[in-house]
Amino acid sequence: KCIARRPKWTDCAIEGPYIKYNPDTKYYYLWVSYGSLKNDYNIRVGRSKSVSGPYYDPNGRDLTDIDDFRNEVGFMIAGGYQFSQGQGYMGPGHNSVLHDFDGQWYLVCHIREHDFRKPQISTMHSYKMLWTPDGWPVISPQVYAGEKPQAIPRELLIGDYERIKLVPAVPQGVSSPVPATLFEDGRFLCCSVKGRWEYINGDTITISFSNIVETYKVTPAWDWQANEPTIVITGKDQHGVAVWGKRI
Repeated sequence: KCIARRPKWTDCAIEGPYIKYNPDTKYYYLWVSYGSLKNDYNIRVGRSKSVSGPYYDPNGRDLTDIDDFRNEVGFMIAGGYQFSQGQGYMGPGHNSVLHDFDGQWYLVCHIREHDFRKPQISTMHSYKMLWTPDGWPVISPQVYAGEKPQAIPRELLIGDYERIKLVPAVPQGVSSPVPATLFEDGRFLCCSVKGRWEYINGDTITISFSNIVETYKVTPAWDWQANEPTIVITGKDQHGVAVWGKRI
C-alpha cells in the first residue's frame, strides 16, 4: 500500500522510511527522506492513527499528495544547516528513531559536511528528539552529547541567539542563521522583526510576531561550534515550519 510519494517533477525522490508509534500521542509517525542524497536531502514527517496510513503533515496534507508544487508536503524537521561558527552540514537523511528505556527519544541519521563542490563522506549524527504540545517531533539543532532533561529557568533564556527557520524550498538549500534576542521584559527582536516571547514552563516557550506563533521546546546542549555548553530551542510555527535557536 502506498503511504508516501512525491510528484514526478521532483524526480520522485523519496526513501528511507521509518515508522514509530508514540504511546503518549497515540499516533504512528512516518519519517521519510526527500531530495538528492548528494545535496538537498532532508527529513520529513507525517503521522497517522493507523500504521498503514494515511499519514498527514501539520497542515493536513497527505504524504501521498502529488499536487505539491512548492515542495511543502511533510513536516521538515531536518535539512542542511550552517551556524555562523564551525562546520556546516548538508544532506541529513535515512534516519532511524530510538525511544529509549528511560522514555527519551533520539533521531539518528547520516549527514555530510557542507561542501557543494565535492560531496563529502557521510557520517552519523544523533540528535535529541522532543515533542511539541500538539504532538509533533522536533530535534535539537546540536548533536546529542549526553545532556539530561531538566527545567530551564526563565532567566537563563534571556539573551542573544542564532536562529534558523527550516523553510521548505525548491531545491532545498543549506539554511543559515540570523540574530535574535529574547529580552527580560518579554520582547523578541529578530533583525527588523519585533514581537513577544512567553515562558510557559521549564521546557516550553512561545514566540509571537505579526500573525505567527512559534512554540518551542527548550533543552540544554553542547555547542559543537563554540565548544561550550549552551541552551537550544526547537519547535515549529502554526503553519508547520520548524525553527531552531541556539543561545550564544
